[in-house]
Amino acid sequence: MSSHVLADTTSDENVVRASLPASSDVGCDMSLRNRRAGSPLSVQLLDELEKHQTFGMKFGLETIRHLLRGVGEPEKTLRFIHIAGTNGKGSVAAMLESCLRHAGFRTGLYTSPHLVSSGERIQIDRKPRSADEMSVLYAKLRPAIQSLPEPPTYFEVTTAMAAIAFAEAKTDVVIWETGLGGRLDATNTVTPMISVLTPISLDHTAWLGPTIEAVAEEKCGIIKPSVTVVSSPQTQECERVIRAAASNQNAPLIFAGQEPCVHLSESLGGQSFLWRGKKFEMPLLGNHQLVNAATALATLDALDKLGLHVPAEALQKGFSSVRWDARFQALSINPPIILDGAHNPDGAARAAETFLKFFPSEPRQLIFGIMHDKDMESVVAALSPVAERILLVPINNPRSADPAVLKPLFLHARPGADVRVLALEDALREARHQQRPCLVAGSLFLAGEVLENRDRGQADICDY
Repeated sequence: MSSHVLADTTSDENVVRASLPASSDVGCDMSLRNRRAGSPLSVQLLDELEKHQTFGMKFGLETIRHLLRGVGEPEKTLRFIHIAGTNGKGSVAAMLESCLRHAGFRTGLYTSPHLVSSGERIQIDRKPRSADEMSVLYAKLRPAIQSLPEPPTYFEVTTAMAAIAFAEAKTDVVIWETGLGGRLDATNTVTPMISVLTPISLDHTAWLGPTIEAVAEEKCGIIKPSVTVVSSPQTQECERVIRAAASNQNAPLIFAGQEPCVHLSESLGGQSFLWRGKKFEMPLLGNHQLVNAATALATLDALDKLGLHVPAEALQKGFSSVRWDARFQALSINPPIILDGAHNPDGAARAAETFLKFFPSEPRQLIFGIMHDKDMESVVAALSPVAERILLVPINNPRSADPAVLKPLFLHARPGADVRVLALEDALREARHQQRPCLVAGSLFLAGEVLENRDRGQADICDY
């Protein structure tokens, strides 16, 4: 079998089971927060749900269709905005959800992975499902799961659970984020109101293909006949693929770059920008978030033509109150400690660019951990310019890269750097003690650990 497992799959019903552990960035993490918080019955059911973490990743639509049929095809009662891309999917999803909710629509939001609690994946009016609610959703899906010849993956299960939750809540619109790729992703059983493509770059190449064109082709699998496509600005190679895919499906295509967001000002508290001559404020930082904002606004403009009208006031309130953790998130101001889940070369480059823009001349430090199956050398190369002092930490995940392996990579990329290996809590304590700007980056799993430690009061890192 070719390493490009998705491109070699000629039918949606052909399933490829991958050997990548299900604790991958597109599947789930190992957080037990939901279990700790639930009732005894919910703990038992969530224990069973978590066992699906051991079943690897599976690309194909046959299993998810079986699960959805088993619970009455709840997705057929819903209206979707389907989002694929490499970077920015979650930020665009959060922007869309916030604006639609402030316009009075009841929203469903399905994203992955979660940072602390699995209920974050399934949100209604921006409220994550509780442990008990997750266990009830799983119980409703159990008969369909048990009727399968082999167990579904965690992502397939949570995708079906999300459809149940959103249908029962009678949501007006669902923002539906792909897990990996698009064409054979478990979310791709729906016909959305609009398909959205955020910036596409090389990531997960073992599964999506070795070239940017191959990756783009897989992402374009969410494009449906005659359904409008909104795309962020893309590289020339990706744009050609997107235009061809949209043309083949007779799908109207809008590139958000035609009406960009124009930067006005920025501080660690947020940034302001102009769009169509109107001023907006939002707490999400970085030039890349202006690209994401333009994509979200172009999507909302297209939705308006389909009958989902978001008034100007709701747009303003939606952007000013949008939140999306671990995306250049200021955990502390004195000293500045910034958390970013960047875990691929493009995301790391954007995090480094934004960090250096805010702190161009001060001595800086980096806390870094990453999964060993990521493009470690490229991510290290992108982040090495941000700091003279680098603290490498292991992540509580079987896929965590060994800091001892990372150390020579950083010393090669940044000769003379002060590179140390510490436990995460010790690294955060050191960062505060040093009183110099610090970027924490390399993995969403690392970000989740930082946020969980903060929420438990185990890390004195938040004064913001």
